[in-house]
Amino acid sequence: MDIKAINAFAFTVWSHRQGAVVAQMIHLGHRLGLYKAMAGQGPMTAAALAKRAGIGERYAEEWLRCQAAGGLLEYDNHMFLLPDAGAAVLADDQSSPFFSAGAFAPVDARAQADRLADAFQTNSGHGYDEGGTDLVDILEGMNAPWARLVLPAMVVDSIPGFRDRLERGALVIDVGCGSGLAVAALAEAFPQSTFVGIDPSEHAITRAQERLADMPNASAEVGYAETVEAREADVVTAFDCLHDMSRPDQALTSMRAALPDDGLLVVKDIKTARTFEEQGKNPMLAMMYGLSIMSCLPSGLATEDGLGLGNQGLYPEKMQEMAAGAGFTQFTVHDLGDPVNLYFEIRP
Repeated sequence: MDIKAINAFAFTVWSHRQGAVVAQMIHLGHRLGLYKAMAGQGPMTAAALAKRAGIGERYAEEWLRCQAAGGLLEYDNHMFLLPDAGAAVLADDQSSPFFSAGAFAPVDARAQADRLADAFQTNSGHGYDEGGTDLVDILEGMNAPWARLVLPAMVVDSIPGFRDRLERGALVIDVGCGSGLAVAALAEAFPQSTFVGIDPSEHAITRAQERLADMPNASAEVGYAETVEAREADVVTAFDCLHDMSRPDQALTSMRAALPDDGLLVVKDIKTARTFEEQGKNPMLAMMYGLSIMSCLPSGLATEDGLGLGNQGLYPEKMQEMAAGAGFTQFTVHDLGDPVNLYFEIRP
């Protein structure tokens, strides 16, 4: 046996375990306000962090050392520093579009593993609601900065005519609205327009209705993309949800039926490529496939005829093919520098 090869392989395996453990520590840092307590304060001791954040000094010391060992804090002579870049990613949840710590909310790992083991063995899927509210929390943590800071400005302005429509007053249906983050952000930025969010998740819609309760031009309800054709809209949006659907092709056909000939469909979806070899350029590809197994693929196989695209299956050529099959004739891809997502401008 090649002991060196075994040790090297074991190191790779345990490196993944280390990432999982550090992820839990990132959640604690966000949940307890530890990153915020360090942001802009310069080098700190464990005692100083403990006092500022209201936690035990011994736990502060262990957490700080974990963060430094993981490359998230700078360390020098018993002093720990959260650099400005780290503050933008881990502490600033109000004005930084790069804030990410909210995406590390924990899930019930045993229950999730049981659901996935059954899905593997039966080649079946399940909807998001089967996981309770955990996924709602995680998706909110991932998408809140984007919805508040990127969508109403950068995304809207990147699509020709989108801002003009919203400022004049349009009826917008947000398909797969989740907990209503995008609906709320757009409704606040464009009070002349009316926004309706639909999503099959009752957990998410409950959260969305609470969020939108005081917004007269916004609402949310349980609904399916495949039945949106029964409605009328000037604009339809679908942010990070088409690849999760069992039948995105049918959803696109339904969206086309809801739009007039001068209507607009705006889609945000995962930046990926047709082949695994091309996808391999993504340094986070293993994580993306793992996340696909944990949520996207089971959702895409939730019906017997589900296509099960997963989060790597809706590459631009596939999106254009489905859009054309649904009756759309104009298709433009916008790469806004987002490392994870592309934006699609699709017109009848």
